[in-house]
Amino acid sequence: MIDLLEFETWLALPILGMIMGKTITLGDSDEIRIIQLSHLDKGCQTQLSEKLIESFASWGLDYSNDLLLNKPQLLLISIDDSSCDTIRDALIYSDLALTILNKKLYGFGLPQFVQWDRRGGSAVGAIYKNSTWKPLLRPSQTLNPAIRNLEKDSWDGFLSKLLQSQLNSEIEQSLLSNLQWEREALMSPNDTHRFAFEWVALESGMIEGERSKGDFVKRLGLLANAPRGADSLTIMKNPAIFAVFHANQNPYSNTWKDLIEEMYECRCNILHEGATEVTSIEIEPLKIDWFYPLAKYLNARLQQLLQYAISQNILTLKDMWNFHAISFMYSKENPWIEAKNDGNLVKFDWSQRRYPN
Repeated sequence: MIDLLEFETWLALPILGMIMGKTITLGDSDEIRIIQLSHLDKGCQTQLSEKLIESFASWGLDYSNDLLLNKPQLLLISIDDSSCDTIRDALIYSDLALTILNKKLYGFGLPQFVQWDRRGGSAVGAIYKNSTWKPLLRPSQTLNPAIRNLEKDSWDGFLSKLLQSQLNSEIEQSLLSNLQWEREALMSPNDTHRFAFEWVALESGMIEGERSKGDFVKRLGLLANAPRGADSLTIMKNPAIFAVFHANQNPYSNTWKDLIEEMYECRCNILHEGATEVTSIEIEPLKIDWFYPLAKYLNARLQQLLQYAISQNILTLKDMWNFHAISFMYSKENPWIEAKNDGNLVKFDWSQRRYPN
């Protein structure tokens, strides 16, 4: 029988993917315990079951028809308090504990949470405090407007060519790879992975062999209307292009340069050092959460450049970047050259999650 009075606050998280008998403990001091509901006293079982039903319902799940009702398996972890940050961190460490448990099971089973909103810091489960169980509820979901008929555009043409296996050029294959990695970023619940996948999407649009910090500052800086070095000279030598550039100078040009360099270093820590928000002091969770929309912003512009190149029958990334990117950037074909909305994005106070006044 588990004595809940041992600690003041507990998280109980239903898990799937394994069959157990006796209580399983993990950690030298049994910090994590995998139990069955029957391992708790009768009164606690009844109250916890009721709260789990509420938690399941908030996630749109039917607890009553689930195998868990017959013999639910629960991960128990004690926590210091019931704050949102503490619960979020406890969920991350509990998931790592399940990864370790899978190693100890030698692959016989894949223990996992029933549902987990990693970014929102919630999961199906319940919290015990002051001798009372309360459900963990799914954060409220924002309702999107109903979708009406969409006008045909270049994306439809790209999709048709994909379905007909007609994406033959390097540019077309680059855009396909970009979209696949962007989708991985959208679907990932992990902040570090989301940024890393979005950055790989950006890399899919780079010329082969261009992977240095300077290469990214040059190419991505141009997309942010923050041209550097040789690109600046090319712009100044062309009166028509320079006129557009001069009329739409980016006051955050140097800020973008610094941010691209910082994101590149973060990318290297992740891809080469295996850094995560848990394992490395180099990865600040709130900051990398901000890096993702920055990378996404740049990637949206890269995708438009790639689409423009396809429409102009440009076949290679080298031709696109070296001979057409600047003329596209500073022309009427570019829908965002006059955009003035990146100030809020680059001046965002990530540590306080606050936009500038």
